[in-house]
Amino acid sequence: MPSPTFTLVQIYDLPGGAVWHVDLYRLGDPSEAAELGLEEALAEGILLVEWPDRAPDALDPGRLCIAISYGTGDDARTVAISGGPAWRDRMARLAGAAS
Repeated sequence: MPSPTFTLVQIYDLPGGAVWHVDLYRLGDPSEAAELGLEEALAEGILLVEWPDRAPDALDPGRLCIAISYGTGDDARTVAISGGPAWRDRMARLAGAAS
């Protein structure tokens, strides 16, 4: 899935619903996020956002955040997952089901 840096929004229609992949890096002002249809994306399916700090008020405060950063080796990555109480409960149930 390539980054939609130049188009800002890329929509993938999948059998289970649409996945909206949004890159906010090129926003000049956070208010420009309103023009991208993020509310529609949330109503339709999954919304993946790169550079969410460019428009924090446009995003659901209860969202699940996944931050990926470089690790110590060339191919190593560190993943940090955070979210509100609803996500913690959901992740705990999923972890319990997987054991």
